[in-house]
Amino acid sequence: MKVKILCLLLMLLPTASFASTPNHIMPKMLKCELKIEPQQYIAQAILLDFTIHNTSAKPISILTWYTPFEGFFSNLFKITNKANLTLEYQGPMVKRSTPQIDDFVTINANSSLTTQIDLAQAYEFKKDDYVIALITKPIAHKVNNVFNSSICHVNSVSIKIE
Repeated sequence: MKVKILCLLLMLLPTASFASTPNHIMPKMLKCELKIEPQQYIAQAILLDFTIHNTSAKPISILTWYTPFEGFFSNLFKITNKANLTLEYQGPMVKRSTPQIDDFVTINANSSLTTQIDLAQAYEFKKDDYVIALITKPIAHKVNNVFNSSICHVNSVSIKIE
C-alpha cells in the first residue's frame, strides 16, 4: 500500500522547471532535418546542416544543449560506415549546471533556424561510405514561459568520403 501511494505521488509531481504535460500529448511543434553534400573529400571540412522548423503559431525558445547549435560539447551523431562500424566521438564532453539565457535560441512562429557543423572536428573519417544520424535526445524548449521537452525525429543522411 505504501509503495502504491508513493508511486502515485511521484507521478503527480511535475518535473523541476518543466511542464508536466507528457511529450506524446504535446503538439509536434518541432521538426528537424539534416542535409549534407553526398560526396566529400578527406582533406576538407565535412559540413553538415542541421535545421529545426518551428511549426507552431508561437515563437519557441530551445535549449541548445545536446544539439548542433552549441557545437561539439557531447556526442551528437551516430556515424556508421558501410561495414556498420560506428565512428568514435573524439570531441569534448561537458558537464553542465543550470541553463542560462544565452543557452537558448528563439525560433519565430512558422520559421526555421539552421546551423552548420564540421563533423571532422569530432570524428575521424577515412575514405568510405557513411550514414549519419542525430542521436535522439529530448530538446528542452519553452513557449509562453512554459518549459517542456520534445523529441525531434530527424532523417539520416549518407555520404561518400574520397
